[in-house]
Amino acid sequence: MDSFGPKPDKIHEAARARRGERYSMKTLPRILRSALAGAAACWLGTAASLGQSQANFVGNWNFAQFGSPARLTLVTANTPVFGNNYLTLRDIFEKTNFMARMVPMTVDGSGNFSGPGNGVITVAGPGLVQAVPTGEPPVMFSVNAAQDLAFAANLPPGGSQQELMLMLKAPASLTAAEMAGVWKMVTLGTPRELQLRWSTNYLDPQHPVDGIFEIEGRSSFGIGNGTLTVAGDGSFSLVFGPDTMNGTATPGASGLLTVVIPMPPNPAMTLLFYVNQSKNVMAAVHTEPNYQEIVVAVKLPSAQTEGESQGLWRVGGLETPGLLSLVTNGLGFVMDLPGKNNFAVHRETIHIGHTGIFTAPADRTVGRVSIVSPGTVQVAGTNDTDGSFSSTLWCNAGKDFLIGTRADGSQELTLVARAPAESLAGPGEFGLILIKTNQPPLRVNLYWASAANRVLQMSTNPVNPASWNDLAETLGGHTHSPSPGSLPRAYYRLRQPTP
Repeated sequence: MDSFGPKPDKIHEAARARRGERYSMKTLPRILRSALAGAAACWLGTAASLGQSQANFVGNWNFAQFGSPARLTLVTANTPVFGNNYLTLRDIFEKTNFMARMVPMTVDGSGNFSGPGNGVITVAGPGLVQAVPTGEPPVMFSVNAAQDLAFAANLPPGGSQQELMLMLKAPASLTAAEMAGVWKMVTLGTPRELQLRWSTNYLDPQHPVDGIFEIEGRSSFGIGNGTLTVAGDGSFSLVFGPDTMNGTATPGASGLLTVVIPMPPNPAMTLLFYVNQSKNVMAAVHTEPNYQEIVVAVKLPSAQTEGESQGLWRVGGLETPGLLSLVTNGLGFVMDLPGKNNFAVHRETIHIGHTGIFTAPADRTVGRVSIVSPGTVQVAGTNDTDGSFSSTLWCNAGKDFLIGTRADGSQELTLVARAPAESLAGPGEFGLILIKTNQPPLRVNLYWASAANRVLQMSTNPVNPASWNDLAETLGGHTHSPSPGSLPRAYYRLRQPTP
């Protein structure tokens, strides 16, 4: 799938040493599986007053696109040798369905964009914009509160290529001093293609067998994370896994930051990052022979509390195998790839209350977001799919964008954006879910997280306004256990306090 234009040419330089990094963390998309627009969210009122505007998208953007196969379709055949049949891999349909590029993009006052193809962008809901490229299916992007960043984890209907797309609005200017601070960096790497290596087995001279004995690029998957400390003059130190590297970061036009790392006696490594308008997120894509990588970094805040996480968040992730292992037949030829289906995109909507409690109604997930240190966020909870879970993500200084990685057989890069705030004077979106319980009847487990601290109320006579009572501990989430002697029917509602 060639979304937003043709596949790119190769981009220069990369750090091959980063491929082998593996981290054991399970991030939200693997836990919270559902369609972005299909989450079981409730609305309080008729229509939300959105805190976002299409006018905020007018300007110059930089568009990162990173793609991989959505699956690997194997072509196999049975070959007879001395009366025995040997299943042998003959081809992989999606072996070249990888891509990585960064291109400029322009959006005008009517929402028309150009750069990675042409089309129209429109506001589609809280924290959502829809991009409709000319001649292609629409793509839903999640937007951060500052409205200078948008991303999509996309798999077109019937498509054989999945993509992670990230848009960064370019700042009017950029200085080295503005980049100073501590940044957290995550990477996801894949091959640029799977190259099939053939040989012939002459065990049976009357029936020689041609087969694939190796697939180059199958071990070129990898994730990693590191810490980048930038000084006011643009000099920096990067700690990535066991390595420490030093270099310089030089600002340019349209949000460009040129990062140079001397590597004597070899040539210096040069990476081209692009920075958002708030100057707290940057991204780069680059390639080398049969390897591609996307890098996303966030500038960490100096202070952070659980209450600042409150609001509606959108999640997107791209998953690939961590390694394509081979299963061979009795002739030494490849017959199967167990990781052929370990490709996926994940999208989810979550709601975080002022206490850090969060819900994801589509997967009946409830948990808590905790601040380990400024910029380091721990997410822990339970759901119907995976049971208990815990993961770590990193937050930008604007506290409206999170990044993370996961590796547990497959690998994933996760992006999470807090939607622009909705008007407290109007209705808002929240998550309200009923969790299954093994407890006796009359036990009600209700959980939610709200953007406006709405209060859960209960009544046994809903036609009487005076019968509605606030339940205890209701700001952000609640477990309610009516006493066995209470009436068999109760009614619940969310009340929005007057702002």
